[in-house]
Amino acid sequence: MTALQVPQPDKERPSKDVAWYNPDVESNIRPEMRDLLLNYSKIPAEDLVGHITKVRDAAWDICPYPTVGLLLFLDFGIKCTDLPEPRAQLHTSILHTLMQGGKLLDVGCMFGQDLRKMVYEGAPVSSVYGTDLRGDYFPLGYALFKDETIIPQDHFIAADIMDQASPLCRFDGDLDVISTKDVFHCFDYATQIELAMRFVALLKPRPGSRAVGQHVGHISAGVYPTAFKDAGLANMFLHNDESFTRMWEEVGKKTGSRWRVESRMWKIKPHWEPVQVPGQPRGPDNRTLLFAVERL
Repeated sequence: MTALQVPQPDKERPSKDVAWYNPDVESNIRPEMRDLLLNYSKIPAEDLVGHITKVRDAAWDICPYPTVGLLLFLDFGIKCTDLPEPRAQLHTSILHTLMQGGKLLDVGCMFGQDLRKMVYEGAPVSSVYGTDLRGDYFPLGYALFKDETIIPQDHFIAADIMDQASPLCRFDGDLDVISTKDVFHCFDYATQIELAMRFVALLKPRPGSRAVGQHVGHISAGVYPTAFKDAGLANMFLHNDESFTRMWEEVGKKTGSRWRVESRMWKIKPHWEPVQVPGQPRGPDNRTLLFAVERL
């Protein structure tokens, strides 16, 4: 499969008549994504909505998940809002690390928008990598950003990060930054511990190595059912600030490491409103939990 070939569905096309499909593309194109698509991808302004719609429809046919239906790939996991140092400062700090020869792996990268943002702003292509369970996201990312001549295909790795024999093992102890968006909340608490421990193994064992990102949280940490069973999700363990910090304390004890955890919860963004159901992960007590975890 070449970078420009978009995967085709191998079964009947999924219905768009679900709560997590938002047909309003135009109002979900935020200024920084608009800038990236216009000036990095060189997509004409008048074609922007149609271009995104075409790629999203192709993605929906094979991956009818909330991240696709709710256009979450039009947002960034690192540079998105103020936290924990103003988010723009965190982005700048990571960009500086990459320009000094550091490496970043985006876990659950989907279309790789954060990697493209870093490259657009000056990070060497050699410094950024993305991984996802679904390799069929990657040609969709190339279709969206039109950069098959900029980022080599082998910088996107289809792998299970929990598999310690996966191709990601080549990064063990060699990463400066791991970014991850909308991944932690997909698992139960025990699996989240395992995931965080894999992060520790992948990051350089020295002060300053860090993991950053965001996921769905809740003002009362615990296990919650999800409205997205049709998208392959069942129950989620949702954190608040306190439980997320405690989890990393537990990870530190298990790995012999120490971590500074900074996080903050924000109300769910307006484009989630159609699927906010009380007592489920998009209810009124849900939050977006943004975090930066740094090795001491």
